[in-house]
Amino acid sequence: MIKITITSVLMLLGAIIIAQSPEVVHWTFDYNKETQSIDITADMDDNWVIYSQFTDPDGPIPLNFTFEPSDAYTLVAGVVETNEPTTVKSEMFGVEVKKFKHKAVFKQKIEASGTGEIIKGAVTFMCCDNMRCLPPKTLPFEVKI
Repeated sequence: MIKITITSVLMLLGAIIIAQSPEVVHWTFDYNKETQSIDITADMDDNWVIYSQFTDPDGPIPLNFTFEPSDAYTLVAGVVETNEPTTVKSEMFGVEVKKFKHKAVFKQKIEASGTGEIIKGAVTFMCCDNMRCLPPKTLPFEVKI
């Protein structure tokens, strides 16, 4: 009976540990007053990638940025990928994908109507390594202008 209980507890702990998605992408969000842009950086742990906003829709979930509407600012065009993603044929997805490894930098130009305001938004992304993909994740963010 004790062996069954210990085994059950160990299996439950293992399932909990596996169910928790590791933080393999580390995001920063800053306002650059000089360029009037929101600068967004994703640093990926070794062997992990995220996918471009412009990757094949039949492949992984593409990167997506959303911004809450506000009278404090106007978005100018869309989010720009400042470093070039790598384009490869993915064996995992069977299509050509655009992905970032190690670091990706993005800029969203804005026209601000004042200072001290908070821009709220979210980034949705999917990350994979050579063996697996983690479920898509949406991360909210706030940036003071």
